[in-house]
Amino acid sequence: LHCNDMARKLAMHIVAAKPQYLTVTEVPVDVIERETAIFRKQALDDLKTKPQMVDKIVAGKVKKRISEICLLEQSHVAEENSPVVEKFLTAFSASSANLSHVGVNSYYLWSLGSSLQKENPSTSDTQS
Repeated sequence: LHCNDMARKLAMHIVAAKPQYLTVTEVPVDVIERETAIFRKQALDDLKTKPQMVDKIVAGKVKKRISEICLLEQSHVAEENSPVVEKFLTAFSASSANLSHVGVNSYYLWSLGSSLQKENPSTSDTQS
């Protein structure tokens, strides 16, 4: 696998998976709290769920959801056995004699009709 191939596969993954954050540490607390509240309500509404199991179920679902929205935690969509993207990068580093470590510091996902500037909904101006 050459560097250009690896970069192309990573770019294709980002387009297909549309991660919202690079790492788990970048996920805002309010997102985690919102996901936790949703999963807690679902677990409590499910009559089959034992009350003592709610916290474990919620923690597992939140962990899975966070891994779905963070690039370095996502399963790679184009690789066999869907390795986690971070492991994919590590494996590429190990197979490349000239590189000691390959990583992702940031990424941009731009699609037709969207702006490159991220807008904070709490501070956006609604005037025309």
